[in-house]
Amino acid sequence: MNDPNQIRRDLADTIEEIGNAMCLLREAADDHANGNHAGACIVASDALEILSGLEATFSALAARTAIFSEN
Repeated sequence: MNDPNQIRRDLADTIEEIGNAMCLLREAADDHANGNHAGACIVASDALEILSGLEATFSALAARTAIFSEN
C-alpha cells in the first residue's frame, strides 16, 4: 500500500477529479457572469465536494509517502 508505484498510480487518479472540479468551476463562473447566481452557487457546491475529497486524498497520499520514506 505504501509502495511508491502504487502511490504514484493513486496520485494519477486524482487528475480526473481535478479536471471535473475545474469544469464545474468554469460552469459556475459562466453562470455567475450571466447573472445566474443561484445556479453558480449550486455548481460551486458540487465543485467544493470534489475539492474536499481531493484534500482528504492528498493528505492520505502524503501520509503514505511519509511512511515509506521513513522506513
